[in-house]
Amino acid sequence: MPVQGKILDADTKAGIAYANIYNLSNGKGTISNFEGDFSLFRCLSNDSIRISYIGYETQYILVSDIRKEKEIYLPKKAEILNEVIVLSDDRFIYDL
Repeated sequence: MPVQGKILDADTKAGIAYANIYNLSNGKGTISNFEGDFSLFRCLSNDSIRISYIGYETQYILVSDIRKEKEIYLPKKAEILNEVIVLSDDRFIYDL
């Protein structure tokens, strides 16, 4: 039986598109759609799911909890960078 849910920003309550949803128990995963909705197949109730997205805290949640509460809220994660280096050269990844 698939598990279905919605990944939302904890502050704005907006859907998070393309969040990673990964079943740690069976190695299967998916991503959320543009509105934050997802379906993950072949899940048992006691499977642990990892939900992650750049700029947000990673959440670990049981399938049984997702089935009870369909919405999963990800809080933003602030990182302080000591230094950022930007390099410029004439090597291109693609030719246009």
